[in-house]
Amino acid sequence: MYTKIYARSEQLCLRSFEYSDAEILSSYRSEPEILKFQDFNPTNIATALKYIEENKKNEFGEPDEWVQVAIAIENSNCLIGDIGVKITIGDNRYAIVGITISTKEQRKGYATQAMNLMLSILFEKYDCEKVVAMIISENIPSIRFFQSLGFKMEPSYNEQFLFKGKWSNEYCFSLLRNEWV
Repeated sequence: MYTKIYARSEQLCLRSFEYSDAEILSSYRSEPEILKFQDFNPTNIATALKYIEENKKNEFGEPDEWVQVAIAIENSNCLIGDIGVKITIGDNRYAIVGITISTKEQRKGYATQAMNLMLSILFEKYDCEKVVAMIISENIPSIRFFQSLGFKMEPSYNEQFLFKGKWSNEYCFSLLRNEWV
């Protein structure tokens, strides 16, 4: 199976996962700071390979289907993170997103670049009216990240989300197409 390229910038490439990504995927998805806020993590190579295989069955842009998109450094093709995307089509066309960046690659501007590439795809190619990120209340770095991109908090859901055996608050942040710059 060939690698699908979804978007590129000078520094980054959003692409499909490759089997050769399994070791790096399992490594950053096993980092304590990542595990703290994720409910699914392929934390060993075998699980990562199965995860990649399952993800290859999903087509980016298919309605109501979650797809993980790899974030790689453009000049080396080295995996540094991923973006989860689900596009919902109906009366209101919108997408739900989430992003994970390896802790060693954080605070370098990669998350902002990658999410801006993804927003461009969702608003321009898939004609979404809104992009949403659902974030548990304890994930302050993620809340700040999405706010820095212009996402606004919508009504919250108190103790609605069972996360790692504990009822948690879930915040909904959204960005409308006409608010996106």
